[in-house]
This record gives sequence, C-alpha cells and structure tokens, in this order.
Amino acid sequence: MIENCCYNDEELWVLNMIDSGVFGDITHAEGAYLHDLRAHMLSSDYYQDQWRLQHHRVRNGNFYTTHGLGPISMYLGIGRGDRFEHLTSMSSREKNLSDAFNASSGLDSSEFACGDMNNTLMKTQKGKTVLLQFDVHTARPYSRINKVVGTSAVHDGYPSRLYVDKGELVYWGHKWLSESERAEYQSRYRHPMLEKLDAIKAKYKQGHGGMDFVMMHRLVRCMNLGQPLDLNVYDGALWSAVSPLSEMSVAMHGQRVDVPDFTGGAGDDSRPLEIMREIG
Repeated sequence: MIENCCYNDEELWVLNMIDSGVFGDITHAEGAYLHDLRAHMLSSDYYQDQWRLQHHRVRNGNFYTTHGLGPISMYLGIGRGDRFEHLTSMSSREKNLSDAFNASSGLDSSEFACGDMNNTLMKTQKGKTVLLQFDVHTARPYSRINKVVGTSAVHDGYPSRLYVDKGELVYWGHKWLSESERAEYQSRYRHPMLEKLDAIKAKYKQGHGGMDFVMMHRLVRCMNLGQPLDLNVYDGALWSAVSPLSEMSVAMHGQRVDVPDFTGGAGDDSRPLEIMREIG
C-alpha cells in the first residue's frame, strides 16, 4: 500500500496541476519502468540466487507495473470515480538479455521468455487510455515516461517538459514552455506536502531523490493520527494484478483481458485523492 514514485517531486507537481485544473480533462497517460538491469540480473551476487533473472526465463509480460501505474492511477482518479476496464498487451522479441548473457558466459543460448519491450494498453470506464511500458533489457537511460495528455496541457517526463494550450488553434509552432516558464508552474503548483517537509528532509539522508522519505513520513503520520492511508489495499491489488493480466494477454497474442474491479463498484464513486489531504 505504498509506492515511492507516487511521492516523487515531479509526479506530485503534475498531480497538483491536474487537481488545480491546469490540464483540463485528462484523456491519456503513459508510464513505464525502463531501466537497463542486465548487469544486475547477470551478476552472481547482486540479487540473491539471481531471483530477478529467473522471472525472465519463464515469464513474458510487464513484471514491474507499480512505478508507472501508481502515479497514472492518481492522475486518472482510478478507484475514486473511474476504473480500468480492460487491457491488451504484447511483447517484442527477446534479444538484448540473451546477447548479454552469452557474452558474459561464453555460451550460445537463448533461454529467456520475456521480450525486450512490453507494451500494455489499458482503457478506463470513462474512456481514458493508458500506455504502460516495461523494458529492463535494453541499453538506454532510465525513464518512467510520466506523460499526461489533457485538453489544456501536456506533460512529458525524462526530461520534464510542459506544454500549456493558450486556447488558439495554430497550424504549427507548438512549443514546450521555456525553462523559466516551466519553473513558474513548478513553483506555483508544487505539492504543499513537499513545502512542509523540506526542512525535515534536509536533516536526513535521502533515498531515490527524497521520495522514499516523503512516502515513509506520510505513511507513519497517517498511522499515528489514525487516518486512512493515501494508497489503499485496492490500489495495491489493482496495480499488481496488471502484471499477470499482461502475461495472459501476451500469451493470447494480444487479446483483450478484462481488469477486475476489486472495489466491487465502490471505486466508481468520485471522491478526492487522499494524497491531496493535509494531515498535519
């Protein structure tokens, strides 16, 4: 019931802009776990018994959904007025991991089931779409994409870029905001939770750019005050379930797979995101 990427500065900034109406109505979002882990997975001692590598030998789908899907679910109000209805998933061929394995082992083997790139498309009850990607085989810079498309603004992450529609139809010349313009939005819409925690954060060593501390601080405060957590068991079940559901779709050549509603319909009722609360 915790996901550190939901507490990263950029994701909370984007969420606060959405909550403040900067994006208008959201139509589409994209997230990912794109992280070259070949050296980690092929190391004999980085992961105990190379547990991570073993998944790639026998499974084919998206194995790491929560980093991308957690923030996206907040952006779309999933479980708080909307829900995922179905998905379709497909994986590319596998090449990079086996090449690295063969080069490091001196063998000539291709025994990995997981394709280099998995693409999972999802649609919500209200017609919003999501692209969720997974690739830990390919040499590339780290990215979670963090794209949000609305009727009034668009954000792309890695690096962070923001476009705000001025309300005029133009033939060409659409440009991202300048660094100074984007900085103004960052200052104006920084999540108030982070403003309050800046002084406390400065006293402690930070993990993952500080989002781990924010996540744990928020978790402990909710527990101490007897408040509901920002992310609940239904969120955790849903985000995790997308992994085996993606495998089912891949195994059926990309056929549609329905996404269960773990809330039994209760998530269709609109309500504010808990992460936007001020809890003291």
